[in-house]
Amino acid sequence: MTFKEAVAKIKKNWNSHEHSVKDGNEAVWIAKSDIADEYEVDEEWIGIKGDGSFVWAYASGCSCWDGEYSTKVAKTIKSFNLVHKWLSKEWEEKIIKFAKTKKLQKFVPYSKY
Repeated sequence: MTFKEAVAKIKKNWNSHEHSVKDGNEAVWIAKSDIADEYEVDEEWIGIKGDGSFVWAYASGCSCWDGEYSTKVAKTIKSFNLVHKWLSKEWEEKIIKFAKTKKLQKFVPYSKY
């Protein structure tokens, strides 16, 4: 399966895939990184919107001790629309694998390149 065929397959079957909204972008989230320690949130997501366009989302934050032995989680998420030329070869491969398996893929975050 080529990358173009994988995107077309995901777009065609978009409603049958699990999708959710991150920072206002509804997408089928096909791959995720998670490099955080136990007390952090540090995730990147790659998704495909219903129109076939790509979106990248990043979440960061931390669990913070407030002095009362309870934890609070502060988490922010931002997303950006992508054009195909911005996608790495690894990300293309994850999209192809998702199209074949329908399983969330893990990937090396862009910030680690």
